[in-house]
Amino acid sequence: MEAIKNRKLFYRLFIISALILAVVLFLPSISIKDKEDVQFEKYNPEKSLEKTHPFIFYDKQLFQKAINSASKRNENSENIIKGGIIPHHLLASDMIADFYNYISGEKIKTIIILGPNHYEKGDFIALSSEYAWQTSLGIAEPNVEIIDDLKNNNLIKINEEVLENEHSVASHMPFIEQYLPKAKVVPIILSAKMDQEKAKILSEKLAEYAKSGDAIIIASVDFSHYLNSAEAEIKDAETLEALKNFNYEKIYSFDNDNLDSPPSITVLLMTMQSIGINNFEVLDNTNSGIITNNSSSETTSYFSIVF
Repeated sequence: MEAIKNRKLFYRLFIISALILAVVLFLPSISIKDKEDVQFEKYNPEKSLEKTHPFIFYDKQLFQKAINSASKRNENSENIIKGGIIPHHLLASDMIADFYNYISGEKIKTIIILGPNHYEKGDFIALSSEYAWQTSLGIAEPNVEIIDDLKNNNLIKINEEVLENEHSVASHMPFIEQYLPKAKVVPIILSAKMDQEKAKILSEKLAEYAKSGDAIIIASVDFSHYLNSAEAEIKDAETLEALKNFNYEKIYSFDNDNLDSPPSITVLLMTMQSIGINNFEVLDNTNSGIITNNSSSETTSYFSIVF
């Protein structure tokens, strides 16, 4: 009887072991594409997640709608785009997609994005990241050479945690990967404490990259905040006049009624002037009240501009 019991136990253990082995061998053959919701189809597993920012600031519905409707393109091959202003508020995804679609024909290797440090975190007036960025379309790679150059010249400090949670730059990464997948990024967020002198110093360095012929400088800025649609339009007209005149004193006097980052706009304008560009084209200007058809509510306004 004892021998029979031992044989039965042996057979059970053998069957269980065989089943476990079959499962282990079968699992690797299951493709990630068999899953219903695959977010990172082009993700490269050889990249270390420890050096890649996660995918946070993204609205799938707004993104898909925006890229499906994007139509603006730079048809003038002699008109090389060196700078731009676009929103970071994802409600304005149509404008963001249109902007990147517009410049997608350019031979751009590096996108330097300037944006506000909304929460004034970190220990320096200009912060950046050396990590890559996950997106729904793949990995947006950093231009480590430029980032290191800025860091070695004491113009930026690296703070991965702050950058990861700052939507003024992170929200652009899916659009960049959609329209300029080969371009590398240099995200820089600026404190409201950056004065005009510091802005000038940073702009002079950025001008060196802009002159190279394959870099573009973008200010990721939202404009009038918390006013109704009609009031926002008045403030936008005032802000646009200051931009056209490169009036840095006026720009630095603005608060949230006009825009959310005077330093980002000032560094961009100073950079453009340093490379001999003194005018720009407004591609679009609207506000959230118009987009949502609610002109009496508090709004945020947006510009899309190319230099």
